[in-house]
Amino acid sequence: MKHLYGHQVYVASAGLKPGEADPFLVVVLDEIGIELGKHRPHTFAELEDASFDMAISLSPEAHHWALELTRTTAIATE
Repeated sequence: MKHLYGHQVYVASAGLKPGEADPFLVVVLDEIGIELGKHRPHTFAELEDASFDMAISLSPEAHHWALELTRTTAIATE
């Protein structure tokens, strides 16, 4: 998304655990011209901003974490 839209939208990526980027991801992105460089995956807890319009999960465990994050950070309306 950052590659396609730059600074037109705010995009943050988070995973379940910190560490090195998945080697498969590095190869796939390299094939389409996106260089990850020294990118280090962040966890949900490391996100700078927990308010977002959309969350995309790529595994059942990530889906569970995203649901919990949105449930606990939802703003109550009157």
